Amino acid sequence: MPLRPKSLGVSTKPAPKKEAAKPAKPEIVKSAAPEPAVAMSKNVNVRGQANINSEVVTHLKRGEVVTILEEITLKSPKADEPAKWARIALPVGTPVWVSAHFVDKNTKTVTANKLRMRSGPGENYSTVGMIDKGATLNTLETKGDWANANMQVFDQHLEAAKQRYPNLQVYDWSSVVQDPWFTKDQIHYTSSGYAQRARLIADALAAQIPATS
Repeated sequence: MPLRPKSLGVSTKPAPKKEAAKPAKPEIVKSAAPEPAVAMSKNVNVRGQANINSEVVTHLKRGEVVTILEEITLKSPKADEPAKWARIALPVGTPVWVSAHFVDKNTKTVTANKLRMRSGPGENYSTVGMIDKGATLNTLETKGDWANANMQVFDQHLEAAKQRYPNLQVYDWSSVVQDPWFTKDQIHYTSSGYAQRARLIADALAAQIPATS
């Protein structure tokens, strides 16, 4: 961009530099306690960040129940980008990645005080959670210095959350789930599996929250 001639100025002092406009921070609404929610669309993308261009971590099927931890409203969403986002607890069985440098090869336990769980094998991927020192991981796959850890660690966090939120109830899904309900990847459910899951969770909710007249 060409500079203006000095003869047009009325001050010999240089013009103050304009600071670049800072992006508006999203409004974050934290729930008083984790809240259940149900996926309403056929195939819902779960992303690493509240950003339409963020990487997809997993998918939710219609009717799948999740737990909302907080809600985020973007002040300046992009075109065709939703303004409201919800941070959820990842469904049990969702694979994540951790740095293998901080996992004991023999005991499969975390050696760092806090270990980041990421959506992919690298530091450029989003952080989707933290694991405490001493937690045991089930390694499914390795890529270089990164290991894919099973989300069983979330069970430990749920049990700990029960101490903070007396109204929180944890459903022991692993005690009733059956292998034929899964697809070949052993992560996602078949149509029958989703139907069974929805029915059993609904029955469990009805038992914990009896109908009132």
